[in-house]
Amino acid sequence: MEMHDKEEENEVEAVDPMEKIIEKVADNSDALLTLLDILEKLKEAGIIKLLSDVSQSYLPTDVEFFGKFISSKEFANGIMKTGNVLLALLFALSDERTADTIKAILFNLPDISKDMVDTIGSGKKQTLVGMYSSIKNDQDLFLGLTASMKAMSRITKSIKKLDYSDPVEKLRQMNQ
Repeated sequence: MEMHDKEEENEVEAVDPMEKIIEKVADNSDALLTLLDILEKLKEAGIIKLLSDVSQSYLPTDVEFFGKFISSKEFANGIMKTGNVLLALLFALSDERTADTIKAILFNLPDISKDMVDTIGSGKKQTLVGMYSSIKNDQDLFLGLTASMKAMSRITKSIKKLDYSDPVEKLRQMNQ
């Protein structure tokens, strides 16, 4: 086996860093143009100015705190929990009855709130006999109370299924 000591073969041509940059820009010109278009739209919408104003309004320690908070375990857990709740909400709203029930309540919420505030504000006490009479004579009230009791029972059963035990302790018990 022969070793070649020729300097011409071992020489590496020095490449200007600007040439590399220009080459990469040329190779990715479509992506850069899209990015510049997005930045232009953000500027037109005032978002770039808003971000600039926000970044200039905060002290470096605030930005450092914000960065630490965003990268914290608590923030990640909060995002995951929020995502899970949103998925559950989307699932619940995909059922037509659930969506219609929520809409019915929300569209009537001003009247519901007014009745609640007026009743509590009046300070008038109602006797048990008066309450029984109201329930007995008002079919809507009777149905509402019955539905509320059934809903409370279902909520209780659902909550009983939740498991807040220590996951590490569970693993220990499983391995025994």
